[in-house]
Amino acid sequence: MYFWNYLEKQVWNNAFSYEDRKRLGSKCKLYIPEIMDKWKLKIDTLLDSGSSSEWQEKIKNFLDRYLKLWKKIVFEEVENNKLLSFTWLENYLSFKLKNSQIYIFDNHNVAFYFLAKYFEKNKQKLDLIHIDQHSDMREPDFIPKKLENIEKYTFEWLNVWNYLIPLQKLWIIWNIYQCRTQTSVLEINDNLLKNSILNIDLDFWEENMATDKQSLDKIKQYIGISPIVLIATSPYFIAQKRAVQLIYDLFK
Repeated sequence: MYFWNYLEKQVWNNAFSYEDRKRLGSKCKLYIPEIMDKWKLKIDTLLDSGSSSEWQEKIKNFLDRYLKLWKKIVFEEVENNKLLSFTWLENYLSFKLKNSQIYIFDNHNVAFYFLAKYFEKNKQKLDLIHIDQHSDMREPDFIPKKLENIEKYTFEWLNVWNYLIPLQKLWIIWNIYQCRTQTSVLEINDNLLKNSILNIDLDFWEENMATDKQSLDKIKQYIGISPIVLIATSPYFIAQKRAVQLIYDLFK
């Protein structure tokens, strides 16, 4: 219904500056890519099998094949009366690496969908470490008492600013630890990292905001260890070519 389709209603991230975008000639529709999981990706060998150099080569080949930029618009905004349109990759990726379930996607609020689905399947409630330049802690206009349609709620009520509080209020996660500076990442307890959701927004390492490589090196150690790793490329907040390069860096 939503994935692999255009969202044209004035909801989700499509509500931002809707009338101004329309006035400036936008079609006011955002594309939601298809989720490519282990069945659609047809991964017939383990990405982390073999020696360290062998599985790292497999990961590189995997990213070379599936992390491809294309031209469908996934986010729009208006600044100084100018329409800004942002594109992303062809697909959302979902795959397993060692002990981590990995998700790679564009707008950060899609993390809600993946976490709600994970909890629905595993009934495992975890803390969440939020690595981002922004808190994403605004509260949406509506939080249901019971989540009956994960997809509909994700794409009709949430946006990039407001998806974390619903995760708590719907009892999908426990605590949220905000890491919005390089220092705060370096101070995270290692045991907490091993047993928590890693919710990563790549704009944390946007060139004009953060240049310290130490935080990137620390986080990459836990990819394959933390139970769930969410990686958002945030098209509005960081150039997507840089975001793609950061993904390669995280998996080196």
